[in-house]
Amino acid sequence: MLTQRKIKLPAEFRNRYKRQQLNDDIADEGLWSMIPAVNANSRASILKRLKQNEILFDFIDEHMPHLEYAFEPIMQDGRFVCLPRNPQQQGFGLCASLKYPG
Repeated sequence: MLTQRKIKLPAEFRNRYKRQQLNDDIADEGLWSMIPAVNANSRASILKRLKQNEILFDFIDEHMPHLEYAFEPIMQDGRFVCLPRNPQQQGFGLCASLKYPG
């Protein structure tokens, strides 16, 4: 059985969202390691990335509680894109804007 390795998130983001799967996905070590824009060993880097994506996470938690999604990191700047979990399914991607916060 594979176990999902998790990073320790800042207190304000631990178990913040109603959907446990979203909390687990945000803490998944795979989203934090080997991405040039993010230093997974730096609390400041992790918090900055969480803040950049906060509006995306809030939107998913509030408006898409049953969405079967996956996250794909944007390598240049550390944002996430939310995509359909099934790659055979056509759909859309959501991400937070750095140009128009909020």
